[in-house]
Amino acid sequence: MKKRILNEIEQHLQKEEEIKNQIQEKEKVEEGNRDEDGINNLKQELTNLQKEIEKKKSNIIEKDKEIEKLKSDNQILIQNQNLKAENDSVLEQFKNERDRIENEFEEYRKQKEEKIQELLDQINNLTEENEKYKLELEKYKKRKLRLVKGDIIQDNNELEFLTKNICQDHKKITLNLLYKASVDSDKAQAFHNKCDTAKCSLVLIKSKNNKRFGGFTSCSWEGNGVEKNDEKAFVFSLDKKKIYNIIPNEKAIGCYPKYGPVFLGCQIRIYDNAFTSGGTTFEKQNNYNTEEDFELSGGEKKYGVEEIEVYGIELE
Repeated sequence: MKKRILNEIEQHLQKEEEIKNQIQEKEKVEEGNRDEDGINNLKQELTNLQKEIEKKKSNIIEKDKEIEKLKSDNQILIQNQNLKAENDSVLEQFKNERDRIENEFEEYRKQKEEKIQELLDQINNLTEENEKYKLELEKYKKRKLRLVKGDIIQDNNELEFLTKNICQDHKKITLNLLYKASVDSDKAQAFHNKCDTAKCSLVLIKSKNNKRFGGFTSCSWEGNGVEKNDEKAFVFSLDKKKIYNIIPNEKAIGCYPKYGPVFLGCQIRIYDNAFTSGGTTFEKQNNYNTEEDFELSGGEKKYGVEEIEVYGIELE
């Protein structure tokens, strides 16, 4: 390409010389008889030609730079080829070492697979009792029951008794302790501050005559004198392990700012300052299917309160 450009420059230089000669010939003519337009045209053509020559020269300079770069790249290529030859030798050694390691690994993998299969065979040969335990464990994992530590529920059997009546079609239940009267205050306002926003809650009460009872609602405790329907609500005796469901179409809970938790029909009514004011229950068959009068509190209409715990419930 450089040779071609040099030939073009040579041709342009010859052309430049011819134009200069033509201009000189025309300028020799007397001033009145000169072909001024022709002279000007030739000068313009000469200018254009000179610009083209300069452009061609610039192209040659650029091509020379490219050639120098190619020479440099070629030297690098030669060096790289020498390095490649060295690398090929090292690579061959590496491949041989890799093949050796892969063969050792394959042998190791086979041994491990045999060992794993041996362990799997041992697992598959577990006794019927262990299989039953695995099923129970899996069932427990699916439910993922969690209880933040309280004092009223005494063991997992009591916890299971309550939660199985709450879970129903749900696979996961989480209980979080929202309110504990001995810690958060026995005032009604403290109960509402801690529990009003809970969508579902479980109330546990321990009376001073050592009776343990409570109730569940899927409604919040938020409201000023509001009485709410809840077909899922129930009250219970933890000592008797008995559930008393809501009577259809009856109101379930009362949301009273000056009272603690209230399950209607006076089945459970906790007063402000519960540790000194206590609570009350009522006769049977008032809003809930209790079987005896004052059944939840062990026969006492009015009872002293030793502890109250309220758990927020999350169901999935």
